[in-house]
Parts: sequence; C-alpha cells; structure tokens
Amino acid sequence: MTHRNDRIGTLEITGVGRVDVRPDVAVLFLGVVTEGRTAEEASTRNAEKANEVVERLTRLEIPRTDLRTVGLNLYPIYQTQPGTDVSTIIGYRFQNLIMARVPVQLAPKAFDAAVAAGVNESSGITFELRDERPYRQQALELAIKAAQLEAETLSRAMGVTLRGPRSAQVVEGGGPLRIVSERLAARAPTPILPGTMTVTAEVRLVFEYAG
Repeated sequence: MTHRNDRIGTLEITGVGRVDVRPDVAVLFLGVVTEGRTAEEASTRNAEKANEVVERLTRLEIPRTDLRTVGLNLYPIYQTQPGTDVSTIIGYRFQNLIMARVPVQLAPKAFDAAVAAGVNESSGITFELRDERPYRQQALELAIKAAQLEAETLSRAMGVTLRGPRSAQVVEGGGPLRIVSERLAARAPTPILPGTMTVTAEVRLVFEYAG
C-alpha cells in the first residue's frame, strides 16, 4: 500500500520466509482399553496394562517426563433385552490415553513396544521440533530479505529513492507445517512417516521513499 505526501511516501511490504526441516520428535497417542464386570475390575486391569506400557517405554530410555496421561474415561456397557427397549448394564469399559514424546528415530520401536505391552487403541501421531527457535530465526531473516527485495523492485519501477525501513512488525501465527511424507525406516516393523516440516515467518515492513 502506497501513501503519497508531496514527494515523500511510504511502502508497506509483507515478506514471508520459509525453512524446511526434518522433525526430530514424534508424539504418539497410545490408548489402553479394558473391560470388566465392574468399574473396579475394568480400572484394575487397565492400570496393570498401562503400567506395563510405561515400563516398556522407559526401557527404551524414554524419560517419564515425556510420558503423560491425557485422558481417562469410564463407560458402562449396555445390553438391550431382545424384543424390548430395556437396557441393562452388563459391564464397564475403561480407557487410558497416554501421550509419549519420543525421538523420531525411536518412534517405530516405541509404538511396537507399547502395543506388545497392552496398547490396543491409538488416536494418531503428530510430529514437531524439540527446539523451533533457530529455524524460526532463519525464517525471519529470509522474510526480511524478501520484503527488502520487493521494496527495492517497487521503488525502481516507481522511479523513486528508497529510504530505510521506518517500522517493522512480526506477524504472529507462523509455525511449523507438515508438508512432505516419506518412509522413516525401511526395516521398521511399523513404518513411521515423519516427512519434513516448514517453519514460516511473516513480517511487515514500512519503507519511506522520496520521489
């Protein structure tokens, strides 16, 4: 957007920078579901299996601080009498959802170990960076360079002299996005596809020019 004031004006330029990077952390969502005639029975069975899952994962040198319970649910199991609308409770289902943050290269082994220990439900997997800051810095530098290049191109086309930037603003909301998938380990029993991520940054620079 250009504003003119006699021979002085401004150019507001938006620059975007992107840095492709491989994620180094896989976040697994592992569910243990058990059933029992009573709520206590379902809960006890679940605790045994969940503890075994945690034990198996810690054997892989995954810190307990990277394991977290993110959901506990208890549901009654109903049975409808044939030929009637009458339902009775015949048991209970207990669900324990564990979130595990593990190194990407360890994800296939961790998933298989968890399944062997009792995990029988999964709500998915996501990928992230343990430290996004250096890539964010690179993306910001690229965004600023892109904005400066566009401002120089516009000023030449307008036949005006570009002065230094008068103000700068970092646009919030830029973050890592998963954009490409590929096989992690060809020999892994359960292949995990981390792919690559793009860390983005967006800046708005206001340049002053003289015409």
